[in-house]
Amino acid sequence: MNPDWNSFFSTLSQSAAAIVGIFGAFIITKIFSNQTVFYEKKAKLSDLLVQAQKIKDNAKDYDVTWYNDHYNKPEYKKFHHYLDKHFTGCESIEDVTEDVLNEFIINNDFSELSDRSEIEFELLFITKCIFEENKLIREKREADEKAAKERAKTISPLSNYFESFDVTGLADAVSYLNQMDMYGNQGGRTFYLTCGDIGTLSPGTLTIFKDNFCKVYREAKHHSRLSADFLTSVRNNPESPRQIGLALILVLMIFFLGIIYPLSFIPAIGKPVLGFSLPIIYANVFSFKGFLLCVVGLAFSFTVALFFHTHIRMKYPKSEVAEVEKLTDVTYYCSTFKFFDEAD
Repeated sequence: MNPDWNSFFSTLSQSAAAIVGIFGAFIITKIFSNQTVFYEKKAKLSDLLVQAQKIKDNAKDYDVTWYNDHYNKPEYKKFHHYLDKHFTGCESIEDVTEDVLNEFIINNDFSELSDRSEIEFELLFITKCIFEENKLIREKREADEKAAKERAKTISPLSNYFESFDVTGLADAVSYLNQMDMYGNQGGRTFYLTCGDIGTLSPGTLTIFKDNFCKVYREAKHHSRLSADFLTSVRNNPESPRQIGLALILVLMIFFLGIIYPLSFIPAIGKPVLGFSLPIIYANVFSFKGFLLCVVGLAFSFTVALFFHTHIRMKYPKSEVAEVEKLTDVTYYCSTFKFFDEAD
């Protein structure tokens, strides 16, 4: 019984063609679907970056330093009173320890948008200025006392008595007492503040500022969540999985080995002989049958290559993904937002 090789090659080609058609259609449909999702996400990526820049610009409109200076000014005044009450006449800044500063900061209402180190720096500056003022007062008092003693040695008690009623001497005494009264009263002290004279505000101005700034923070927080969710959806390029690329290569192999190569033996006369010598390849390629098979093979290869190229191109730019990753941190929009995160 002689086998019918023509029937075998024909059946093999048809079966392989069915496999290529089914899998090829599925893969191409999947690539088109992924392409749609890819371009939607790419547009969303650009929109996220644009919206992030808008939020950053809005945050820049708020001068947080100005807000902190005005908000903290009453607390710094309280610290002046605190030093006068608990460190009267003190001249050594080492007496105001870190525990003293921490206790004062905790027990008073400083702006939550102020950095702790900035508050401590301001308090230490006030402490240094007041203690230096205390030192100057003491030195002035000691100098005046020494001068008075020197004068007492050079004049008689009677002349000293009458000199005390001298108009000039009386004026000096009143001036000195007033000076002592000024230094003894917090209201007369120089108000030391590194931000200088910041003036006064109408009631509610700071509240309005804080409320509007909080709105910008909430926008930034929401945008950071959207960015984190988007980053999860684009990580590792889900629209360009390796499996689809391997499947396209496998379909191309099935096409050539299961369709083109078997068709090259039809019509088969007797048992086919496998061979890859140059004369056999030349005879098959440069025949009319070989020409048709080459045209079909090249057309299919070009189509597969086109879809393969489309598939591997669906990858998000690393630079833009890195920018989106920065958006997940709320401090990217404004460094001051870190204080809201700490409060949350």
